[in-house]
Amino acid sequence: MSEVSVKASQVLLFVGTLVLASFAASGAPSDAAYGIAQEHLLGGPGGWDLLTADPDHQRLFIARSDRVMVVNTADGSPVGTIPDTPGVHGVALAPSLGKGFSSNGRGDDVTVFDLQTLKPLETIGVKGQNPDVILFEKASGRLLTFNGLTVEYKINLLAPAKGERFAFRSRVVKAGRTITVCEGQALAIGPRGEVPVATMICTLIAVVNRDHVQH
Repeated sequence: MSEVSVKASQVLLFVGTLVLASFAASGAPSDAAYGIAQEHLLGGPGGWDLLTADPDHQRLFIARSDRVMVVNTADGSPVGTIPDTPGVHGVALAPSLGKGFSSNGRGDDVTVFDLQTLKPLETIGVKGQNPDVILFEKASGRLLTFNGLTVEYKINLLAPAKGERFAFRSRVVKAGRTITVCEGQALAIGPRGEVPVATMICTLIAVVNRDHVQH
């Protein structure tokens, strides 16, 4: 078991837990009621993947297979499209830089675009394969992409992340030549001690030198 300092094989799990804890950190009461406020029919070809909200500009970025669709969060009207993003999984926003970034799984690269005009600026190749989750880390000014294939990714949100500080722990349960199983936990630390706020288990598969497999 490791805390904060983790090996490369544990990074995906560790950061995934970090993202979940950040999501839970809204502080909403555990008995908060959720419901459908609006529905918007967007249409168009392509599947769906991760959504990224830009609340400052009322925009929602939607990964749609070969492009990123951008819509207005107030009424669902189209704002624009970021083209040529093959196998796009997600979008990260860096308002301080005036830029956004998309992780293109089939292209093994990242598209950099202007946050105001949505115009693509450049394409950056990644060292790994199938960039998926993508984050802009404000403190360091770094862009993080997480590459790989998962067989299963299960998340349990246990409680709002309220605490004076947080701990993130992960471990490799079993490392195999093809399949690796990991688990992790996020904890809020406060007057009551350590309170679990999220757990996860992840099964990763290594796909190497298989030309017929598309990611």
